Amino acid sequence: MQATCMCWGIDCGDGWYWLIDNLCDYIFKTDKTVEATQVKEKFGTLRFYIIGGDGKIDDAIGFAEFLSGKICEVCGSTGAKIRGKGWFITRCDKCAEV
Repeated sequence: MQATCMCWGIDCGDGWYWLIDNLCDYIFKTDKTVEATQVKEKFGTLRFYIIGGDGKIDDAIGFAEFLSGKICEVCGSTGAKIRGKGWFITRCDKCAEV
């Protein structure tokens, strides 16, 4: 718990699974020594914290975080948007109604 927050698992909705899976695949193929320390939702978008890596990996993480603001955290559909006041969520129109 003092070295990594991964003891709590991945703290975001299943809709971002494929985004996180593809990001992890890219990171692993680029540098097998990189360690994810925390993966969560914050202010409606993905946050992916690591130990190690380089500028290319940082750019890939930044791109995934950007994309998460356009992908529904619940169902994974594209065309979602960040919604809310105070507590932000990223939802498509259908999931926002629930």
